[in-house]
Amino acid sequence: MAIEHITFKAPHKQRSLQPRTLAVDVGGSHVKAIVLAVDGSALSDEVLIATPQPCPPELFLKIVDQLLASLPHFERVSVGFPGLFGAAPL
Repeated sequence: MAIEHITFKAPHKQRSLQPRTLAVDVGGSHVKAIVLAVDGSALSDEVLIATPQPCPPELFLKIVDQLLASLPHFERVSVGFPGLFGAAPL
């Protein structure tokens, strides 16, 4: 199965003096996103979409693209997702 190349286009807005972070939380029930200030305070409301099962990479990227549509501009990205370390969930 070929993975479609998806390019995320950030809106052309003036950059802030302090970088804003897009934080994405990939969970088994939802994919959530929010834009945060340098001090960790929220600069947007959290947005979420139910995580489909299964969720192959191309579908995950489309979900992230949908989440980005309602969020303000950001300069950096942080993504967290569950995984296994040895045989134990993290």
